[in-house]
Amino acid sequence: MNRSVLRPTTTVGVLCAWLGWMVLTLNVNADGFRNPPEGAIALGQGGVRLTQSDDATAITHNPANLMDLTEPEFTPTVTFGSSQKKFTSSLFGVTSETDNPVSVLPGAYVAWPFEGDYALGMGITTPYGQSTHWDKSSFISQFSPYEASMETINFNPTMATKIGKSLYVGAGIDVMWSSLSMKQLYSLSPLTGGALNSSADLAFEGSGVGVGGNAGLTWLVTEKQRLALVYRSPITVSYEGDFTIDPGNIGATVPPPALSSLSPQSDFETEIEFPATVALGYGVKITDTVRVEANVEWIEHSTYDQQTLDVGRNNRLLTQALGSNTLRENWNDTWTVGLGLDWDATPNWTVRSGWTYLPSPVPSETLTPYQAENDTHILAAGLGYKVKSHKIDLAYAYNLMDERTIDNNQNPYYNGTYKFDAQLVSLTYSYSF
Repeated sequence: MNRSVLRPTTTVGVLCAWLGWMVLTLNVNADGFRNPPEGAIALGQGGVRLTQSDDATAITHNPANLMDLTEPEFTPTVTFGSSQKKFTSSLFGVTSETDNPVSVLPGAYVAWPFEGDYALGMGITTPYGQSTHWDKSSFISQFSPYEASMETINFNPTMATKIGKSLYVGAGIDVMWSSLSMKQLYSLSPLTGGALNSSADLAFEGSGVGVGGNAGLTWLVTEKQRLALVYRSPITVSYEGDFTIDPGNIGATVPPPALSSLSPQSDFETEIEFPATVALGYGVKITDTVRVEANVEWIEHSTYDQQTLDVGRNNRLLTQALGSNTLRENWNDTWTVGLGLDWDATPNWTVRSGWTYLPSPVPSETLTPYQAENDTHILAAGLGYKVKSHKIDLAYAYNLMDERTIDNNQNPYYNGTYKFDAQLVSLTYSYSF
């Protein structure tokens, strides 16, 4: 099959997928940029965990709840994610599948309560990103990146205190490092007027740091009821790195004059604003051993309305393919809702379950194979065991995500049917000292 035949000729063009790596998800959550909730306790309750916390992961979910801790605690956690994505083109009827390995999302927390007056904590997490891989020889690679990844590491120092007898307050700073990488095959025919029917291997790597903040309130309404409000600010990361064109695939000893302005390597710059969130939770202790919680959360995905990519001397390559190096995204703000339950079945064992509904912020017009997702229902279950100073928690979550058919995309090569399968397993250990 001639690759040049499959290249879009619209002004949006082939490289509309170039920016897909910026919003990679494992399709475990239909949640735009965000990774699944940190910690097995939260995952086992479907991510519903704003009003009550049992370990130092409160730093992530609601920093005010560090006041629930009575002893210093160290909590490492790891989440394993597996997803499969299939795309069937409506233009060609060809199906491609991702070949993702299991993804690993680690995290670690430490917290120190001080005689019930205040508490300090530090969380190190991976709140955004992951990766998607298609075989380089697959159908998808002819018009979309075949390998892409996004990584983040967030450092979150936190402090909490108590006001009066019934109000916990907490706040923290987010210092987030992020890196991006992508590999893309691109036909050189559009640049040479068909004089050179070959593909070059395009790749780039970039990284940057952004700073934000978070704050939480927990109101102990009664002995058995709690209300919580949590805010996390947006974080803007400016990425800088290198863009390269692999000359080994050009297929000509002396490139045509049309390619003379391209450089094998140039600078790369772009910027991403990760969304702000506001969440409200209500928790009630139904019996001495059973707690139920309901959460609602607003996510400001609409800040991702366009994306500009600057590759220095090679911007002509983007202009030729896209008509512009700024792409329309137009994501939508979303509201998520969830219910969680935990039951202390015995003094040592706790059983958890949860459900969360996550609407996708990605409109059909701007969806790409690398950010393809749909509205989803997450069903989760978990089990915890504690003895003396040790706690261990295990959780499993499965996504119920319907297939999504796209017929109005700005890039006609992305029209087709997308099918998803995703699941998560999380393990958390806590040691009090």
